[in-house]
Amino acid sequence: MNDEHGVAISIGQDQWIMGEAPAGDRKKAIRIDEWMVELQPLWAALETNCVAACCGLDAFVFWPEAIQNNTRHLPKALLIAQLKIFQNKIENIYGNDLVSFRLNSYFTKNTLLHFLAYLIGVLSAEH
Repeated sequence: MNDEHGVAISIGQDQWIMGEAPAGDRKKAIRIDEWMVELQPLWAALETNCVAACCGLDAFVFWPEAIQNNTRHLPKALLIAQLKIFQNKIENIYGNDLVSFRLNSYFTKNTLLHFLAYLIGVLSAEH
């Protein structure tokens, strides 16, 4: 969920990744979709509650059990490697406000890095 108070990503029953609201203008945020092309199978597998165009991150299920179940047909080692490449790109950009039209979300750099570390951890735990 994105709003003026920040980002809240549900990762379990009453469990959330909480992030601060980006401070800048969304139109001037760094666009990150070009760095996520290889991750499309992951997003498609987790986009089960709605569609991102409508609900943003709330369209996805990020609970560990759901990630495991919905990605069992995908190559985990490859997903982890692609997430780490994406994480490295985010770590090395200059700027704080990021936007993804694919995920229909507006993040701060720290929030996205926390979220990516979580995904890598969940996928690595079952690998």
